[in-house]
Amino acid sequence: MSRLGPLRAVLFTAALAAVLVASARLGFFQSARGLLSDALFIGYEPPANIVIVAIDDASIREIGRFPWRRSVHVALIEKLTEAGAKAVGYDVNFPEPTCAAGETGAACADDAKLAAALREAGNVVLPLEATFVKTAGETSPFAVRPIVPIPELTAVAPLGFVNTPPDADGVFRRVPLTVRGVSVERNRPMFRAVFETAFPGRELSQTEGSFIVNYAGPKGTFRTIPFADVINDRVDPAMFRDAIVLVGATAPDLHDVLTTPTAKRDPMPGIEVHANAIATELSGRNLRDLPAAARDILIVLFCAIAAAAMLRLRLRTAWLIVGGTFGLYGLATFALFDVGIVGDLFYPPLALAFASGATMAERTFREKAERLRTRTVLERYVSGAVVRDLMAHPEKLELGGERREMTVLFSDLRGFTSISEKLSPEELVAVLNTYLDVMTGLVFAHEGVLDKYMGDAIMAFWGAPYDDAQHAMHAVETGLAMRTRLVEMNAGGAFPEGVTLKLGIGVNSGPMVVGNMGSKNRFDYTVMGDAVNLGSRLEGLNKDYGTEIIVSESTKKLIGHGYLLRPLDRVAVKGKKEPIDIFEVVCGADDATDAQKMFVKHFAAARDLYLARKFTEARDAFHAMAHVKPEDVSLQNYIARCEQFLEESPPADWDGTLVKKTK
Repeated sequence: MSRLGPLRAVLFTAALAAVLVASARLGFFQSARGLLSDALFIGYEPPANIVIVAIDDASIREIGRFPWRRSVHVALIEKLTEAGAKAVGYDVNFPEPTCAAGETGAACADDAKLAAALREAGNVVLPLEATFVKTAGETSPFAVRPIVPIPELTAVAPLGFVNTPPDADGVFRRVPLTVRGVSVERNRPMFRAVFETAFPGRELSQTEGSFIVNYAGPKGTFRTIPFADVINDRVDPAMFRDAIVLVGATAPDLHDVLTTPTAKRDPMPGIEVHANAIATELSGRNLRDLPAAARDILIVLFCAIAAAAMLRLRLRTAWLIVGGTFGLYGLATFALFDVGIVGDLFYPPLALAFASGATMAERTFREKAERLRTRTVLERYVSGAVVRDLMAHPEKLELGGERREMTVLFSDLRGFTSISEKLSPEELVAVLNTYLDVMTGLVFAHEGVLDKYMGDAIMAFWGAPYDDAQHAMHAVETGLAMRTRLVEMNAGGAFPEGVTLKLGIGVNSGPMVVGNMGSKNRFDYTVMGDAVNLGSRLEGLNKDYGTEIIVSESTKKLIGHGYLLRPLDRVAVKGKKEPIDIFEVVCGADDATDAQKMFVKHFAAARDLYLARKFTEARDAFHAMAHVKPEDVSLQNYIARCEQFLEESPPADWDGTLVKKTK
């Protein structure tokens, strides 16, 4: 699973990168891409030699209802010509003659006067209006039903189309540099026609495709003069000298407003779009899209960065790298915009976000699966409460070992070898599984950790991986519960007929080393140390004393007075030189009967006589107790020792210690 998870995430990330590259190539989500790129337009100071003459509300109130007589336009063109304007873009169409054929009157001469003014100026560009449609596979739109000025005017003035198709979201970001469906001399936008008129022989820096307008700011960024002020000599004509003048409607009622990247809530007049396009070229702030190949590389790269970070690094570090990459890319995109490249703020960040999310989801799924697997494994060894503590604090399962004060319990079945000889392999396995399942449950119920099974033997410990101030008491309680439950199982028919199980339990407390021990590829969470070995020896001593639960003196000190303990002996177990006092756990103090208390009291008194070398008195005391409990092995042992020492006195340094030669 550890390999399959990352591989699955890598394959998904690769597929994601391929889908995003294909989507970008096919032009999906253009509106979103445009919306994000609009944030790059932070504005700049436009060239001072671009002036807008506005057909505004004030001019309409002064001159009269629009459209005006063509003589009014003649007056403006003559004023601009006299002032020395470099070129004029006139966004007012004259598609029909003033008078029908045969009509007479003063106004009928206006068309001829306008044509004469245009001829005299020689630098005025008139508008061409059309409905543009885009066709598949073509970069230039097709003009449908073009509307052009009357022939008298088109004969003396160049044309430029003034309307252009917006992006899919209705925002005007770029202008096609050529259109189809009109003659060659008319297939250019007005801003291009005006620029080439102002600078004869000089072409735009870009002549094909779409011209990205680098907007200088919101509506009103360019110097704007009311139409009426110009024709009524209320402005200094010097402002028009060598200037590019654009004439168009700004009055709201004329409905010539467009939504642009810098004018969304308050759309700007169409004439200002022409001004911004010319300003883009004059200021050298031309823009071009990030090459598709570079964008594709960024998509793949960002997918790889996100996947690698999420799969190989710590979560906090991974998110820092992803966030840092996102931030750096944003800064780089603004820096590129300053040098004329419009970066893609949609697909590369989307790749980073999607790849991060996908690999994060895979990582989360994998970690949850690992946690579930770990929990499942742990629940075989420890109780649910311990598992929850460990899952909340995994640092408690540090690799290696640590020294702790703990308690260990060993249990083993008595005479199980002879019992197993009477059972078939299947019956033997069934008996063991039944027994071990119940006993393990008792270990868990008392917050213990199952270390291992050794055939029919059980090893468990308390005090790790989490702190347990009552580790000794929990171990002793487990031993008592195991003894009681086994009696119930024997009586309740839990085992095949004729099978009665008996156990021996040894409990010891002391310093132990606990942790994950073994090789790098396989290890066990276990305990080691002399205190552990002593616990195993105590379990074996039950056979010598005819007891079921033996604890050491160190355990006795930790459990206090909550149990009825019989002082069994002072022994030096195999492998240890120092003697220890051992005790039988008779029962809990609250559960002890008067007879049990009296027996333990008399046994302790008789043993005191024995340790005081009063072997005759001790033997008689033990004999008296043996009449009551003839089956007690410890009594018989002491009677035999007393008689032995009556025949041959022990050495002078004898302190009652029994040295065990076997385990």
